[in-house]
Amino acid sequence: MLDLHGFRDGDRSYLEDVVRHYGGLVRAVIRSFADGPDDEEDLFQDVWLRVLMKRESYSGQASFEAWLHRVAGNVCRSRSRRNTERAARLGWAKQMGVLMSFHWEAPDPLETMVSEEELAELAAAVQGLPPQEGRAVELRFMQGRSAREIADEMGIKESTARATGRSALGRLRRWRKE
Repeated sequence: MLDLHGFRDGDRSYLEDVVRHYGGLVRAVIRSFADGPDDEEDLFQDVWLRVLMKRESYSGQASFEAWLHRVAGNVCRSRSRRNTERAARLGWAKQMGVLMSFHWEAPDPLETMVSEEELAELAAAVQGLPPQEGRAVELRFMQGRSAREIADEMGIKESTARATGRSALGRLRRWRKE
């Protein structure tokens, strides 16, 4: 028989004994909820973390096994609800076409590389912009400055800096299509 008073008091040796002694019971509960071995391990850890956090709430009136079973079931049901809610949100997002705009993987560097020739053409196109637009593009995209910093540097309003940048990008897009 395990000393559950030592467990409730947080004595490490009793905690290890309780996990060793009741681990099979916890695994039996979580098997019906787990989606595989990795999920089972995650749930096993989550259950024992909750048991350790709530150990003082065990009053001793009911059997420890019943209390442990209830805690394990609650942890598993809570996880299941979260997963169901997440799946519902993802389903909605997929229906609305939101997920199409998310990039889940890093782009392939070979696909995103720009050739030296394309860089030279882009530099020439930027040079062909009106001076204020060219300067805004240089500050924003080559130096990584914010609209506020661009406005300060160029002595214009922040809204004008944004509008100038948009105008420049519009010209560059049109140039790219030609």
